[in-house]
Amino acid sequence: MTRSARVGGLLGLALLAACVVVAPVPGPAPMPEVISAREIRADEVRATVIYADEIKAGAVRGTVVRSAKPRGGYGRGKVEAPVVIAGTIYAKEIRARLVSAGTIYVHELHVGR
Repeated sequence: MTRSARVGGLLGLALLAACVVVAPVPGPAPMPEVISAREIRADEVRATVIYADEIKAGAVRGTVVRSAKPRGGYGRGKVEAPVVIAGTIYAKEIRARLVSAGTIYVHELHVGR
């Protein structure tokens, strides 16, 4: 074996030893397109559009449109989570520290609780 072959082999081993394989970290779960619930309780609620009968929040961000009392259209379940995110949210009641959406259609709005 020649000297250059030994050096090349050692260099190859050094490069192999320095190579680290990093497994990809899974990203966040995709947000649902629509959430429909009777009640949502969260620290933060975010959506593109929110339709609600009543919102009680510490702060509201977005364009608020006062609407007539909805005739249902929301689900029967209850959602409780630190953060609720969806494309569109239908809810009878939302209680959160922050409600944020592009447009919020709501019948009763209570801010600054």
